[in-house]
Amino acid sequence: YIMYRVTESHNVVVSFSPKPKDGDWNGAGCHTNFSVTPMRKEGGYEVIKKVCEAFGKVAAEHIAEYGEGNDKRLTGKHETCS
Repeated sequence: YIMYRVTESHNVVVSFSPKPKDGDWNGAGCHTNFSVTPMRKEGGYEVIKKVCEAFGKVAAEHIAEYGEGNDKRLTGKHETCS
């Protein structure tokens, strides 16, 4: 709601689409990154790996809940992690 109101006052539009423009590009539209305090402290990389391993087991379930349009973004062609 707030983002819609702010963009109206600046005569622009906002899109929450995961890939707001079609084409052969990574499509990094509206997405969220997160971290928790232990990830940012000494030894945080191990915490990050543990979370990634846990999330990886249920990735398909998570993606199914993300909403429409992720099939356009998550093609495997332009993923930025390795």
